[in-house]
Amino acid sequence: MSSTAPRIEVRQESIGTTIHRLETFVARMERRYECSSEEMAEAILAGKARETAEIARWLGEFRVLTNLRNTRAAGCPAGSPGRSTR
Repeated sequence: MSSTAPRIEVRQESIGTTIHRLETFVARMERRYECSSEEMAEAILAGKARETAEIARWLGEFRVLTNLRNTRAAGCPAGSPGRSTR
């Protein structure tokens, strides 16, 4: 029996395409939970909401979206070793 490593597919997309994809996902989650991403993050920190796997993914993607927007606004190419957006 041959055991080969699973094939990993790498997808490249422009920063604009990534931002659009993340905006769509974040907007869908905000509609589902009927609150903004900022409000959900605050609720988690305050212990008013439970951080499920779905909410953790949502807030992680929101953080990536925010960083990409900041990177684009600063004129830095995404992935460059410029200033940190954390």
